[in-house]
Amino acid sequence: MDESVTTAVAAPDAERRVQVFSLRLAHCMKVAGLDAGAVAEATGRSEKTVEGWVFRCRKVPPAPTVRRLSKLFGVPVDEVSGLKGRCRALDASRLRGAVGPDWDGALGEVLGLEPGLLRAMGSGLLPVPDQLARRVAAAAGIDPGKVMEPRLFDGTDPGVIDDAVSRIRTSSTDLTGGQVMRLMDALDEWFAHSSVVVVDIRPKGVA
Repeated sequence: MDESVTTAVAAPDAERRVQVFSLRLAHCMKVAGLDAGAVAEATGRSEKTVEGWVFRCRKVPPAPTVRRLSKLFGVPVDEVSGLKGRCRALDASRLRGAVGPDWDGALGEVLGLEPGLLRAMGSGLLPVPDQLARRVAAAAGIDPGKVMEPRLFDGTDPGVIDDAVSRIRTSSTDLTGGQVMRLMDALDEWFAHSSVVVVDIRPKGVA
């Protein structure tokens, strides 16, 4: 499974999106502990169809089915469908502080998961089902509401985002490339539901 993780970061063209959907579905089923029968019952499809999505998927299921999968796993629709390249991640920094530098290995042993899978979910390469997020929080001894990386902008007031963009533009030279990309990911979702003009917040030297 670890060897396939890199497929989740490729551009979501039609063929790649199918691969990403199949990978993420298989991953969600595995870490949430759900078999094809449970997924079939939740989506109203047959077990054979669910198995086809995992092993020989040729196209992403219709939107209503993807929404049912999203609800079943507690993962955003665009992450399940493969439309979003980066998933919302486990808060690796918080987990490192709570468990130690080898947080992925320690939690992997407790949860019965490969450390590589936890690292991938801590990097946003794979989605984190609600069921697993709760298990990770319990194993790490932290608040379930704080196990995922913080959402940088939850508000819907355009003034909030305008102020944030202004601050970022005046101090962005202090941000690393990774931090800027996380900010841009967070802003993408907000901009999709607003009329604010998108600005380039990348510091000099960041491609």
